[in-house]
Amino acid sequence: MRNIFLAALLFFTIAKSDAQFDSTAWRFATTIKSEDLRDYLMFIASQGTEGRETGTPGLRRAADYIASQYGLFGVQQLAGSGTYYQSYKYIRNVSHDVTLYDATQKFEYLKDFYVMPNGKNGLAYNKQVVFMGYGIDDKNFNDYLKDTNLTDKIVILMNDEPYRKNKYLVSGTPGHSDWFHNMERKIARINKYKPAALIIIDDEFAARIAAMKKELTSNSSPMMVESINPINIPILYTHIGVAAKLLGIDSMRLEWIIKKTSKKRKPIHLFSTNKISIEVDRIASDPSSENVIGFVEGTDLKDEYIVISAHYDHLGMHKGKIFYGADDDGSGTVALLELAEAFTIAKRSGFGPRRSIIFCAFSGEEKGLLGSAYFVKNPLVPLNKIVLDLNIDMIGRMDSTYTALNNPNYVYPIGSNKLSSGLNPLLEQCNTTYTHLKLDYRYDDPEDKNRFYYRSDHYNFAKNDIPVVFFFNGTHADYHKSTDTIEKINFAKMQTITRLVYYLAWQTASQNERLKVDLK
Repeated sequence: MRNIFLAALLFFTIAKSDAQFDSTAWRFATTIKSEDLRDYLMFIASQGTEGRETGTPGLRRAADYIASQYGLFGVQQLAGSGTYYQSYKYIRNVSHDVTLYDATQKFEYLKDFYVMPNGKNGLAYNKQVVFMGYGIDDKNFNDYLKDTNLTDKIVILMNDEPYRKNKYLVSGTPGHSDWFHNMERKIARINKYKPAALIIIDDEFAARIAAMKKELTSNSSPMMVESINPINIPILYTHIGVAAKLLGIDSMRLEWIIKKTSKKRKPIHLFSTNKISIEVDRIASDPSSENVIGFVEGTDLKDEYIVISAHYDHLGMHKGKIFYGADDDGSGTVALLELAEAFTIAKRSGFGPRRSIIFCAFSGEEKGLLGSAYFVKNPLVPLNKIVLDLNIDMIGRMDSTYTALNNPNYVYPIGSNKLSSGLNPLLEQCNTTYTHLKLDYRYDDPEDKNRFYYRSDHYNFAKNDIPVVFFFNGTHADYHKSTDTIEKINFAKMQTITRLVYYLAWQTASQNERLKVDLK
């Protein structure tokens, strides 16, 4: 009885002290409990799911578990789908044979160059090599001259963009433009010139290989069929030293050319007398995977949608070890389940959301955001009716910064300031009213070298001008290791962050006007 009295007193005090407090939202947020999160994660991050690698039986067992929980909660299937599953095909590379060579030497794979899993097979034999600068076609900077002829040539591009006097020439600001972030745009533009192959100078070559060693060397790196690059030629990545050799000049000369491009604000093309050859020959199969999607229908604004997402795949098994992925992203997956249950309970109690809520457990995130890419290209509802994506990826641990401070009560919200000026104030209001976490925006910095904004499923929504918030707690010593296990998860902090996601979804679903996209 005393506990009931204290709870009622706390409720009255909070409600009285904050005019924004919504007792109905608070009532259903309290159904999100740390013990439930633990129960779900005991299965998701268990030996039985075998690390949940995309395309494996372990991942399918996790998918079936998520679908069964949806069913138990009473979460709906999207109208017309007849299932919780959205299946998609992808390409699985089962062998690699990649060669780059000129008249004097053969270059070494993963030392001198690499090929992304989505690269095309092809042969470009004894072709002239051309340096084309950055491959940008913009009113503020254009690499394409009227007489540019790249047909049947091997083209070398920089993956960056010109920069001078603390500003990027395209954006006119200290921040990168879309030409830097969207490599597909460069590839599609140069495709019009029908080159024989493309070589991209990666200014973070060594770091990229170190970070993607498994994907680049794996004999089972999948790539979604629809997301394969739009140019049907081989695409290789290298560093400036190899690029210079391929052009028949030294690296200092090439660096000087690049700097001069920025200084003069004009492109410099270099048509080398060198001829080089590229061979890419890989055998592939076409298995499938599934997104697991649930739905809570709204009331008067039911034809507008809020997506809550998390990826349920991880890295699988390697050399007999299970990579459990309890935090990455078991934590987000089970938060998604609790949120689905909370909104279902609210609707069953007569307090359903005004806008509809879609719960997306995506697969293939670790392989290049495959599941979410498929979802936005094949949406089950009109894409322009999706108001917001709230993505949850790794909320169960602390990173080194907050471990040193001994403060688990924080979250990194990423993206809330990027597309809609109305979104971040809602997030701040929800946190101030209910959860009182430290909201740390350091990874919203456009120059963040980690580039987290581009590395989880929310980015596929952001690319389509849908506002997003990515809830994240940073990486830790067990990130992408077999030691990312359930006993290291802080379920109390997960409960608080999951409730914050609930409050923000509730608020966005309830307000009269949808979020405006006004920061593009």
